[in-house]
Amino acid sequence: MTHSYLAYLAALAATDIHPLGIAASRRLLAVLDLQPGQRVLEIGCGTGGTMIRAAQHTAVTVDGVDLMPDMLRAAHKRQRQAGQWATITLTQADSATLPFAGQTFDRVYTESVLGFQPEAAAQAMLRQIFRVLKPDGRYVANEAIWRAGVSPARVAAIYAACMADFGICQASPQPWGLDAWLCLMQQTGFQVAAADLLEEVVTGAAADAISDANRLNRWRRLAHPLLAWQSLVYRRRLARHRDDGQWLESRLFVLVKE
Repeated sequence: MTHSYLAYLAALAATDIHPLGIAASRRLLAVLDLQPGQRVLEIGCGTGGTMIRAAQHTAVTVDGVDLMPDMLRAAHKRQRQAGQWATITLTQADSATLPFAGQTFDRVYTESVLGFQPEAAAQAMLRQIFRVLKPDGRYVANEAIWRAGVSPARVAAIYAACMADFGICQASPQPWGLDAWLCLMQQTGFQVAAADLLEEVVTGAAADAISDANRLNRWRRLAHPLLAWQSLVYRRRLARHRDDGQWLESRLFVLVKE
């Protein structure tokens, strides 16, 4: 699988590239309930925006893993600029084979990582998260999933079109709505503490949609001809998918390992 759109976002060092952007990240951090001395894991850390906020939020240490070297390079640069060498560790790793011992982390979180996984990969990822969490640990996930009742044919069509245009889709290839995801989470051993619609728990999203870091993306595109060309291409492709959102919903899952 190629992730051409993700490579473009990595070149921009884009942050908050998930439903409801920085407002959703702030809500996720609040729900994580970070405490001094805890060890935290972000799977799919991308360019490191949320990870930096987590490390700055309180006296915690954060491990960030991502499969894409381009994302990790951008995260390393952001880590250096933020002066977070002592509190953040970055590792290239697959979510299905996390390189950590069992019961290592107090908190784990993801943003638009679990929701687009195929069934087998989603099962493996949840098993790994459950394994590395300590007892009473918490996993919080901001994820886009299919709305209840979306037909398998529509899911397949949207998924195929997104893969062709971006190399990635917003939600899973299987037509899983909320009930299917909750069932998988519970089968893994998690207790589901919450699965709120993000639109109902996040306020100020419209006013807060573009972070200061993402405003720099405009200047990066202007300064780099290839990025400017890619921006034009992806804007046209995104326009073709403008209606996809009506079939999706964004959920903030809070899972507990008892």
